[in-house]
Amino acid sequence: MLTRVANNLIQEFNISTEIHDPKTISNAMKLKIKENHYNAWIDKKQHGYLYRSRKNVDKCRNKETEMWLSSAHFSSHMEGYIFAIIFYTKEILSYMQIQIADYVALKKKQFNT
Repeated sequence: MLTRVANNLIQEFNISTEIHDPKTISNAMKLKIKENHYNAWIDKKQHGYLYRSRKNVDKCRNKETEMWLSSAHFSSHMEGYIFAIIFYTKEILSYMQIQIADYVALKKKQFNT
């Protein structure tokens, strides 16, 4: 059973089946796992939000901001909360603007008829 699981992992991670050295296979697996973890991390918009959002700030002092972010001890959870508040606030405001626009259009239509 263990051999079957190992073979499935090798196939899943696209490791060459010509490699027979356990250390080489282990290193290749570690690299693939790190790569998959990194890609999964990057695919989520909330990760790195504070770092990416600096690009939108005029005259951002990157060195000082980097020092502050490093000393502020932001956890990934805190960054996720900040992202969620900003992201969902924008979504709610956008939804409200659509609702208001629809309401205004309806009232104009009622007024004109």
